[in-house]
Amino acid sequence: MNWDAVHHSQQVYRQLVQSFSYPGTLVSVAQEAGTLELETAIPGPLLALLLTLLDREVSFWCADQKNSAFLHQLTGARPAAEIAQAAFVLAEPNAAATCEALEQAYAGNLIDPQTGASVLIEMTGSGPQWRLRGPGILDSKHIHLGETASEWVPVRSRQNREFPLGLDVILWNRQGEVVALPRTTQIEEVQ
Repeated sequence: MNWDAVHHSQQVYRQLVQSFSYPGTLVSVAQEAGTLELETAIPGPLLALLLTLLDREVSFWCADQKNSAFLHQLTGARPAAEIAQAAFVLAEPNAAATCEALEQAYAGNLIDPQTGASVLIEMTGSGPQWRLRGPGILDSKHIHLGETASEWVPVRSRQNREFPLGLDVILWNRQGEVVALPRTTQIEEVQ
């Protein structure tokens, strides 16, 4: 079955809303990603998220120029020349590049805090356990955020220290699992 731009995008969007409403909740876009029959280097789960989030009204940043051109052609979204100009930032799958993306991503301004970027980060491995607190979480929630989280979580925390400014993070893995971390979610490592 092929990707249905309306039906499958709605399903992925509903999963994202669920994950943003209840931070730390794993949702799956594997079924929708499995319908993609496009020849691209972009993994299916990430592509399903991007087909849902990107359109002619938003900008995105992707380090790989070939993938950037492909996403522009597919979605109409504008490739940003710099990370700070992008509404959606595709972090490279290594700790240093992820930290750089989080440091440079636009955190919004006091007049329009909702313009802060969303950063998409690939979760690889399990890594240490983290405690999440904040709106949408009853008391606290424990979750693994991937093996590079200990490097990028402090950078995210610095970017989100002046509420309502900040960044939203969407974590994804190649199995199609997605976790959203809104800017209001506090994260600390479990000792």
